[in-house]
Amino acid sequence: MAIISQEIDYDGFAAKSKRLGLDNLVAEVRTTILKLDLNILEERHANGTRGIRQTLDLNFESIGGWNKLTIGGIDWKKVNDAGASVGVEVQVSGRSDMLAVDI
Repeated sequence: MAIISQEIDYDGFAAKSKRLGLDNLVAEVRTTILKLDLNILEERHANGTRGIRQTLDLNFESIGGWNKLTIGGIDWKKVNDAGASVGVEVQVSGRSDMLAVDI
């Protein structure tokens, strides 16, 4: 099971998301990340990043309402009832010590 070891509030994101009523969408992102099952195999070349990325994509699809964007700077976007949105850019590094998912 994945963990979120650190969250950084860039440019007052936490206050902005609360003001815009986006806390539920941000919670969905956290849940999606935490659902990721990370199994590390001991064999050489057995721990590619493709499977991690595909699993994250499947997790966002399974929640519903998240739109996969194929063009532009973000990967996933969801709009709340007030018209505000959260975008998710997924970055999965090939190095085992650098798995980053940026919200």
